[in-house]
Amino acid sequence: ALDFCRRKKCRFVQVSTASIAGMSVNGEPDEGLKLDERMFYFGQDLSNKYARSKFLAERAVLEAALQGQDVKIMRVGNLMARDADGEFQANFRTNNFLSRLKAYHLVGAIPYEAMGMSTEFAPIDYTALAVLLLSRTPAACRVFHPYNDHDVFLGDAVAALAKQGVVIEPCEACEYERRFSEAMRDSRKAKHLNALIAYQEHGKRIVPIKSVNSYTSQVLLRLGFMWPITSQAYLKQFFMMMEGLGFFDSNAGFEGEN
Repeated sequence: ALDFCRRKKCRFVQVSTASIAGMSVNGEPDEGLKLDERMFYFGQDLSNKYARSKFLAERAVLEAALQGQDVKIMRVGNLMARDADGEFQANFRTNNFLSRLKAYHLVGAIPYEAMGMSTEFAPIDYTALAVLLLSRTPAACRVFHPYNDHDVFLGDAVAALAKQGVVIEPCEACEYERRFSEAMRDSRKAKHLNALIAYQEHGKRIVPIKSVNSYTSQVLLRLGFMWPITSQAYLKQFFMMMEGLGFFDSNAGFEGEN
């Protein structure tokens, strides 16, 4: 694709992910670091194959930039349903954020600490508009973080699900570990819990490194763009649609299993 754009003399825009921030393992790199638009590799762990693939793609794009090619990189965030009508991606069952929520639902519990974790919902229609606007910025502006700068707590999503009858009980860490271990002994549930254990390794402290996007948000403001606040109405519409599709059904995905 880079070669095609080079021959056609057109701008190349890569849709990457803020997940290239990677992980901190046992404090390396520092857990307090935050990926901004000027950072690329700073020692972060990139064992996750998806994040690593995006990282390697970014490297190819940045190398092309050093050769004078006109390129941009858009590190998007937690892509979610359209703000306009709640419509979501056709392959919603593979969405990482929703898979985590379903895993908590199968466990039946979530630790209080996780309830207070920040997350963001980047409606896909707003994300597409933001990418288009940023794609037209001056060539010297290479890397952007077009994701919603209005954070919510994971607990807000859990509360919105409860209103739809999808109950995930907040509890102390020890109780959560007991219920998680119990769910792992159920072969039907265990394979759906990967979203909660993907970054766990025995004896290691593994923490996701966060990212910031204040620079990108300032650019978007100057282009007349503002991200929508993630309201309870938005969450309700989104989770109603997911529930209607049977995503949170405890038996979903178990059909045909012994």
